[in-house]
Parts: sequence; structure tokens; C-alpha cells
Amino acid sequence: MKKGLTLVVAIFSLSYVNAATYYVKNGGNDNLDGLTEATAWETIAKVQATVQSGDTVYFNSGDTWTGANPLLYMTVDGVTYDGSAYGTGARATFKATSRASSNGIVQIPRSNIVFQGFKVDANGLSMGGIAIGYTSPPPAGAISNITVHNCEVTNGITADNPDPSYYYGIHVSMSGSSGQPASDLTIIDNWVHHTGHEGIAVYPQTSTASRVNYVLIRNNTIHNTGLTGVRGSPLDIANDADNVTAEFNSIHDCPGGISIVSYGPVCY
Repeated sequence: MKKGLTLVVAIFSLSYVNAATYYVKNGGNDNLDGLTEATAWETIAKVQATVQSGDTVYFNSGDTWTGANPLLYMTVDGVTYDGSAYGTGARATFKATSRASSNGIVQIPRSNIVFQGFKVDANGLSMGGIAIGYTSPPPAGAISNITVHNCEVTNGITADNPDPSYYYGIHVSMSGSSGQPASDLTIIDNWVHHTGHEGIAVYPQTSTASRVNYVLIRNNTIHNTGLTGVRGSPLDIANDADNVTAEFNSIHDCPGGISIVSYGPVCY
């Protein structure tokens, strides 16, 4: 019995034995190994093509990456992305320079993800910031255990064009049709401001196939949301959103207040 248990533990831990730490910076080189600051990669594409579960990726906090959304579409489970622990700036920046859709600049369709220490800037274009579940393509099944921490999210949109589009700061949803939820989500210590629509929206689709369950929203600062004149709630909880806790958040200078509403069959 003891030998069997030891073998199971060893197999369970195997995927993390070879976990790597990578560095990414402007002026890096994708042909190097990315394992040190001196051999850092340059592009997000290299990150997406290489990382495996258990890896940590540090983006230089003084640098900016630009392009169409999504700039970062997460390709595997179990990765930590950090934009503030390496470098001399405040936060690594993802800044949109063109628009492919209204979906977020950063899209999270995977489980066991930590995304922390970034600035996500839609740069006045018609798109959201960080999308959990509401991604293109959508998640293939349930996703869980996702943390968004210490990020600044802004877009500066003042006109709802094209309309309709949904320019959320941070959007928690489940846009897949598998009937499995997005669950165990943590949104803490973020700064969300000057967004076209809601600041933080826990807003799955109207069917129970897109349920969101167990969300903690804590110690975020949300202000100047709803700049398009519609959908202006700083914090919106809608449809089949269960077990959502929102506490110790600072909200100011928004045209609307906290919204709890159902446009579909259920809202808890």
C-alpha cells in the first residue's frame, strides 16, 4: 500500500518537476532559451508556443507590447504570468493598436492561471480588457482556479461604436456550450478605470450552460466606468452567477451603481 501511494504522488508531481521560469522583454531574442534576463525572449507569440503547465513567465515591467486583440490568448493550463516582478517599471503593458473584435486584449480560456502585475490598455479602441471565459475561440469545457491580481485595466472609450459591442474592463463569463461552468475565480487588488462599459462584470450568457460559480472580487478600485453612456455599472453581476462575493472595493465617479440583474432565466 505504501509503495503504491508513493508512486501515485510521484506521477502527480511529475508535470511540475520540469517547470521553467521564462523572461520576456523588448529587444529580446526568441531564438534564445528565455531562461534568464540575459537570454530573454521578445514576443508573446513565443510565449504562447512554448509554455507548459507549471511554468512562470516574467514580462519586463518597463516594456510595452502592442497589436490587435487578443495580444495574449492563453494556450495551456497552469501558467503564471507576471508583469511587475522583473524590471524597473510599475507594470508591463499590453496596448491595443488595432481591433479584431470586442473581446478582451487578454483572454483566459484555461484553468489554474495567475495573471498579475500588468497594465491592459485598449487605447481608445472598441474592445474589452481582460476576458475570462468570454474568449474567441471559447473554452472547450469547464475552467477553474483563475486569479487576476494587481492589474490596471483601462480603455478610454467614449463612443459606443460599433454598437453593440461590450467594452468591459474585466469580464467573467463562460461562453462555451458544454454545460460546464467557470468557477473558483479571484479578482483582487486591481485598478479598473475609464472603461466604455462595466468595470468588472460577472456576466455569463443567459443559458445555464454558461454558469459562473464561486467568484471573489476584493479590494479593487473602480472609477469612471460607463463612458459610452450605457451599461455603466462599475460592478455588474448577472444571469447564472452563483456564490459571488464582492467586498472591500472602492467605487467612485461612475454614472451607475452596483447592478445585480438577470436578462435570462436565473440570477443568484
